[in-house]
Amino acid sequence: MHGAEALIAEINKLGKGEFVDRDLYLMAIGADDSRFKAHGNNPRVLGNGPQSKDADGKMFVIDMASLARSGHSGWVDYKWNHPVTNEILTKATYVEPAGDLAIACGIYKQ
Repeated sequence: MHGAEALIAEINKLGKGEFVDRDLYLMAIGADDSRFKAHGNNPRVLGNGPQSKDADGKMFVIDMASLARSGHSGWVDYKWNHPVTNEILTKATYVEPAGDLAIACGIYKQ
């Protein structure tokens, strides 16, 4: 298996994949439909995405897909619950276009 299919399978191995480092993991989002194709931490979101809103109502997954569709890479900031403290913090996610996917990895700013 090679290419996008292999990448999606590897990301979906959750904590056992090669693209996980401590609390950092990859996500793959369809650039055309804003749906999660792979998520390194939460398999419950697979197939979802366009309706995802942050604490302020920002449609951040759509923003990530749009950035990838533009052919540019960059950061998308949004407010999200920290998995340990459950505190709503600003999360910055770097998005890189790869074919018809947006490959993303996020960090909490605080």
